[in-house]
Amino acid sequence: MPQTVKKQEIWLYLHFPLLAIDAQFKESKKQFSQYPQAVITQSQKTQCIYCCNDAAKQLGIQEQMSLSTAITLCPNLHIKIRNNKKERLYFEQLTLIAYNFSPELIIYQNIGLSMELSNCKKLYGSYSELLKQLKEQLKEKCSRVFTGVGHNSLAARLSIKNKFHTQIPKNKELIQQLYSIKLNQLTLKRSQENSLKHLGIITVGDFLTLPSTSTCRRFDNEVLSKISLLTTQNDLQERYIAPKKFKDMLENPSGFYSKEDLHAPMKILLARLQKHLRTHQVNCKKIYWQFSPMQGQPKSMVIKLSYPCYGSDVFFTLSRLQLEQLNLPNSIERIVLYSEEFIINTNETLDFFLTKKYIKKIHFLDQVTAKLGTDAIYQPYFQAEYLPEKANLSADICSPKTSSGRHLPLQPLWLTNAPLRLQNLDNQPYWNEPLTLLRGPERLSENWWQGEQQRDYYVAHDSQGSRYWLYWEKQSKEWHLHGIFA
Repeated sequence: MPQTVKKQEIWLYLHFPLLAIDAQFKESKKQFSQYPQAVITQSQKTQCIYCCNDAAKQLGIQEQMSLSTAITLCPNLHIKIRNNKKERLYFEQLTLIAYNFSPELIIYQNIGLSMELSNCKKLYGSYSELLKQLKEQLKEKCSRVFTGVGHNSLAARLSIKNKFHTQIPKNKELIQQLYSIKLNQLTLKRSQENSLKHLGIITVGDFLTLPSTSTCRRFDNEVLSKISLLTTQNDLQERYIAPKKFKDMLENPSGFYSKEDLHAPMKILLARLQKHLRTHQVNCKKIYWQFSPMQGQPKSMVIKLSYPCYGSDVFFTLSRLQLEQLNLPNSIERIVLYSEEFIINTNETLDFFLTKKYIKKIHFLDQVTAKLGTDAIYQPYFQAEYLPEKANLSADICSPKTSSGRHLPLQPLWLTNAPLRLQNLDNQPYWNEPLTLLRGPERLSENWWQGEQQRDYYVAHDSQGSRYWLYWEKQSKEWHLHGIFA
């Protein structure tokens, strides 16, 4: 039986050298690359440049330089303090872009990631087309992306170039590239590095030319295992698992001063949510908004759907309507969008009876609810109780309903909040005038083991023809009005 040959994997490593800059400046008004920008770190005594863009570097500003020196070189330098939380959130967005191209990712210290491409080539037709589309999407969020290519994630990371690959090198070139990797990139012990250097072994290729018996005797397992990771495809690193929730935000230090100003950033966040839902093939039924002012407490807003979907237009319409009813501060600095209630979008979950017309109807009801509030629209339903005031209830339009399953007597839609006691004149009920009985009785009894309560219900009318629903209570010997017919 012929032996199957394992498919040669192709890994692409993405490195984001200006991640700190992009996370702070990319979506603000000071995003233009011609402005010198820098992100700083600060301790109790010093403030240093952590990262800067090309415009700042051209003026002589470098990483680890003190802030005072940088300001001397460039008085109009735009600076921000490093925000680790914002960088992690921004890196998650970049990871989701890569996840849209390949489901097999490996994260490296939240500054870079590797993605396996060989299983995705057929979908895009060629590696060049895949890389082209990936670059276009990353370009919207990254000032610069460096890439490396290899037969495994480690080789790709150590073969990084200061450019974005537009073609995948041929197999021979990848092997030559692997052999040229310097051993000091493997973070070996200092003693091992000195020993290898003393022997004239500088690159991976130099090491692989040595006899295997000699290397096993001369070097410890640390060196051998790292060389093995570079030269095999048995990559045991933990794969990326897509998050089960979505959270994103936009900031504007200058502030949003009207509700209309909030519409554009809200659309941007909802577009990202829609992309997230499509990537993970899920729908969403509820989202959460938070609007944080420059000073004071944030305001929150919850948007609910009767039927799950992924369309950003539907969510924006409901969000805009509900936003009109929200009392906001004068200026909003940060907008946060959050959701975790996802429903897997598979053909098995689709209800055959949920037609487009029906979905359009429930979306209209969602709009009315968003505009007027959750208490403004409701629907009646029945539960398994005999007394009408317990059986007839109202509920949220989106709440699941249950049916009592029993035959209901003729009764009006309008019931009094509580049964009204009537006068009894000559054994005839009296409500502003004597009432004449038309139909009845129909006896209703509450649970006899809790307390005896029997009612005989009748339909009656007055001299003007108005019809009433009333009952004779056996225990108290009294007439009560319980409803009025239309």
